[in-house]
Amino acid sequence: DLSDALFSMMRLLEHDNSCRSDVQILLKQLVLLGSKLESFPTAALLLPTLRFDELLLNNVLTLCCHWVSIDYEPLNALFILAGFASPCSSADLPAARGTCMLLRSRPTFQHLLKTSLAQAKHVGAAPILGRFWDAVLGTPAQTQ
Repeated sequence: DLSDALFSMMRLLEHDNSCRSDVQILLKQLVLLGSKLESFPTAALLLPTLRFDELLLNNVLTLCCHWVSIDYEPLNALFILAGFASPCSSADLPAARGTCMLLRSRPTFQHLLKTSLAQAKHVGAAPILGRFWDAVLGTPAQTQ
């Protein structure tokens, strides 16, 4: 199961930070694959399936927030966060809203926003930051 494999890889980081680049690249590739709906219609199931695993989702959010806080490839971390917080379809909107709610409730959320603003000076950052801001600031809160 992909969720189990990702979780195991993230657990490696507790003991060996040398593979953090590989883990970040893998998560980024999963987000890219999950957004290629026109080429791969079944890609729409990838991120919702991963998001459904609450433990994995919390670990991805924690890991990306950590990468932003230590300034380790923060633009990549924001890209991953935007991917997990963006809905893949209208049916996926409630789950994406739930992810946004989890992200907004983190104590590091203000730091994420400040870091995202600081990243705006980098060439090519606009599409990533636009997607991040749209996902975490533009997605309405989940209603009961």
